[in-house]
Amino acid sequence: MEFEQLVDVLLDDLQWCDQETLDWLHHLLTTGAPPLLVVGTLRKDLDAAQTLDPFLLNLRRSALIIEVELAALTERNTVRLIQHVARKPVAPDVTARLHCETEGNPLFVVEIVRAELLRHQATADAVASTACARG
Repeated sequence: MEFEQLVDVLLDDLQWCDQETLDWLHHLLTTGAPPLLVVGTLRKDLDAAQTLDPFLLNLRRSALIIEVELAALTERNTVRLIQHVARKPVAPDVTARLHCETEGNPLFVVEIVRAELLRHQATADAVASTACARG
């Protein structure tokens, strides 16, 4: 059977894969059918060395991997992301605190800002409903 289209696969959090999943992925990557583009993400700060390191080493030896390491956001870029998600300017003391708390991890920045926005919206809704009930 001949394949004409590339198949794209996104695997998030590879550090949580068990050995059987990594064996399956290795088989897919080395058989060449269908042609695959696999994009995988992983966090290196977690202890996944027992299963993931040998898997990655094997892919490196076979020249089947291109690794791109993403650094944390700078404080300036954290501010830009916070303001983009909030859709408004945010006080410098708040952005500095969030950068410190999240260590520039974009996922954490977005999730904390969204949670704060929801919390403030819930508070505003409660105040508005209380004011309407009194009226």
